Amino acid sequence: MNDEVHIYSDNIAMTRWMQATIMATGALVEFAGLDLPVIQAECDKTGDTNSFWTESVESAEEMIALTWYDYLEPIMWVRPVGSTPGRNLGVYSCFIPARRAQMTINGKLAQGNVYLEPRAGKMSSTACLAWSETWVGS
Repeated sequence: MNDEVHIYSDNIAMTRWMQATIMATGALVEFAGLDLPVIQAECDKTGDTNSFWTESVESAEEMIALTWYDYLEPIMWVRPVGSTPGRNLGVYSCFIPARRAQMTINGKLAQGNVYLEPRAGKMSSTACLAWSETWVGS
């Protein structure tokens, strides 16, 4: 997959809207380019927050599975509108950080590590589920 940005979606119109609005404001600017191809995919999920959670993405050429487990305490992430200079967006999200995670691409386990880090005054990690994410603007 090289080091290129790959965007997979089961709703390309919604993806383009997010790129033009939320991502373009600096949230994840590396994904904001409307010239980036969006790969049509089927997305699925399985698991629960007591044991593991897996998100699966299947395109015509790839099967990707991302799994989180060994959870830390959930964190409510709150960034009201105007709390970040230069952005008229706010975000509210429930983060469920995991001590462990793995990714497979076409059945091959990807290399990498999860690191603990503070977030919103609590211990978190570099591997989080972000649920109930709500973006608001002024």
